[in-house]
Amino acid sequence: MFFRNTVFFSLPEIRALDAERLESALAAHALKPVGALAMQSRGFVPPLGGEGAFLQRSGHCVWLSLGGEDRILPSAVVQREWQAKIAKLEEAKGHPLGKRARSQLKQETLDDLMPRAFVKPSRTNALIDFEVGFIAVDTASVKAAEAVVSKLREALELHNFVLAGHLGAEPLEFQPIFDHAMAVAEQIRPMLADVGVRVHETNLAGGHVLFEGAQGTLLDIDHGTYPYVTSSNCVAGT
Repeated sequence: MFFRNTVFFSLPEIRALDAERLESALAAHALKPVGALAMQSRGFVPPLGGEGAFLQRSGHCVWLSLGGEDRILPSAVVQREWQAKIAKLEEAKGHPLGKRARSQLKQETLDDLMPRAFVKPSRTNALIDFEVGFIAVDTASVKAAEAVVSKLREALELHNFVLAGHLGAEPLEFQPIFDHAMAVAEQIRPMLADVGVRVHETNLAGGHVLFEGAQGTLLDIDHGTYPYVTSSNCVAGT
């Protein structure tokens, strides 16, 4: 196994893991075929292919692989089919369609085309060193590397594992946290607004609009000066 590019993550908590538990966790989160109406699927696959083990061990290190299936829908095809649906419906109704109707037609177009789209397989390799406490991911994209670590955390429920097994604390439950977040959401709901509409109305009324320009190219997670970046893409078109 050779890595062409490597992104490292320091995860001291993985020192407390064992290969047997990790093998079981990855098997429970194995890659499933992408659904007929889904754009992608992610899950772990045997590094050596076939029906083999989900881990390949060497001393205090293990090799694992995150597999993926992505549906490929060329935007030109979607646009052509969408415009054809719009033209046909506008001719039948005798008037132009509104924004909402056009959006609904686009979703219908995607739903119609999705089952016929090509499926592109992918695989990202990673190496875990239990002794040192790091994971190395074979990719040049920080975003792709974070996806591997995120899926690994999901498989291991790593936060609860650290709380209960490493820190001796009680594990957290999803539902109480979710209920609390929803209660807080009701408190902040009056402060929420459709920003696009609000900006448009203010502009039409001759008001002043302040654009915050701190999230520039060099803070983009893919194009910026890593590690001094934000956690998402903030460049238009990425």
